[in-house]
Amino acid sequence: MCPGGRPIIALPSTAKKGTISRITATLTEGAGVVTSRGDVRFVVTEYGIADLLGKSIRERAMALISIAHPKFRDELLESAKERHYVFQGTHVPQGRYPREIERQVFSKTKESFFLRPLKPSDESKIQDFFYGVSDQTVNQRFMAILKSLPYERLQDFIDVDYESNLALVLEHVEKSLEPEIVAVAQYFRDPASNFAEVAFMVDDKWQRQGLGAQLFAVLVDVAMAHGIRGFTAEVHFENRGMMHLFQHSGLEVTSFLEGGVNQLKMKFRDERL
Repeated sequence: MCPGGRPIIALPSTAKKGTISRITATLTEGAGVVTSRGDVRFVVTEYGIADLLGKSIRERAMALISIAHPKFRDELLESAKERHYVFQGTHVPQGRYPREIERQVFSKTKESFFLRPLKPSDESKIQDFFYGVSDQTVNQRFMAILKSLPYERLQDFIDVDYESNLALVLEHVEKSLEPEIVAVAQYFRDPASNFAEVAFMVDDKWQRQGLGAQLFAVLVDVAMAHGIRGFTAEVHFENRGMMHLFQHSGLEVTSFLEGGVNQLKMKFRDERL
């Protein structure tokens, strides 16, 4: 039982020696579900934890698919699309959610934040975050003024495998409100070079608070653990804060300015190739 009295369901992701998924789109005819309370908040498998509290049908479906065994996720997603639980353009969740990355971090003003990997069920939180930042912050992240976040572009945030493609978020809680995402940091591995492009976006309210540096340090640790050689980045020439972060990261940084954008390459310290 979790705090607050809501039940937790913990189960292996498969049954019958791995031949069937315990997470299904529908119940078999005549099947029933019994819990000690009227609802369940957490569902736990070896692939992670799905928190269903306050989620829409789409968010619940994605949360459950993401903790199913990977070999059944395509089938589950297709079933969810057929029932219009999720959008047709939704991508299949990849990888195992790396809970070991989760940690508490603090701003320069001692505000507390929760750093964690992004989840497929974070779609609405990412949308709220995007529409809450300034045009300047969006421009510095995407090198263009975007007035909307189309679903296809939203998938660029959500489509991660936690190894070659990773996104980290910072959540902040104000008073009794639900946690809100206030920063996103991502890397995307290029198989040809084995370098990964890195990008950040931090809510205007929390910029210059040392949060980007803490996100970057975690990105570096995860990327190195997965054999990535280093990072590349495109930084708008007016984005002095991001340039300062990279140049003082302790990595070997080379850069040149092209069309008002700094092109950076950062090798990891143990790079020997």
